[in-house]
Amino acid sequence: MINYMKTSSRDRNNLIELAIGTAVNELIASGLPVSRENILYELEKMKANSADFYTRSITLEAAQRLRNQSKQNCHE
Repeated sequence: MINYMKTSSRDRNNLIELAIGTAVNELIASGLPVSRENILYELEKMKANSADFYTRSITLEAAQRLRNQSKQNCHE
């Protein structure tokens, strides 16, 4: 088990990238289009299906970053 509170920012970023990659893999395996909306859906599904606090924290942060990136791109 990973102690989320004690991970370095680099490790946390790697875990977030891993969560996003896992969501993309799930979409491809399901034959669904890879889009920001579908990735967010998969991350939320991963969060909802996990009983592990750290997994839920990582998937939540990954989804928040994608949403924030989307908002920043709209303002440019």
